[in-house]
Amino acid sequence: MAKKPLKAPTEAQIKQYKAMGEAERQLVDEGYATIVVSLEDGSTICDYNMPERIRITKEQAERLARGFLPAILKYYEDPKNREEFEKWKKERDKKTEVQG
Repeated sequence: MAKKPLKAPTEAQIKQYKAMGEAERQLVDEGYATIVVSLEDGSTICDYNMPERIRITKEQAERLARGFLPAILKYYEDPKNREEFEKWKKERDKKTEVQG
């Protein structure tokens, strides 16, 4: 079976890749299927290495997100965790500006 030619990455893929940590980038580079999802509205921002045959439906993604949401909300109830997240976002944004 012939391999499909690689598509050029989208702007969203490039932006999200630059914002990822080294471990996440390595997984993408190794070919692991990865989907970046907005925690605000559950929409897919972009994906990497996703063959057509394993795409999930919107309903499946929503069920998966609903399963994670209570744990995420509980985690961010703690002010220390919110503070750490904001610190991480600032560092990520600085790195993105330097790389961009």
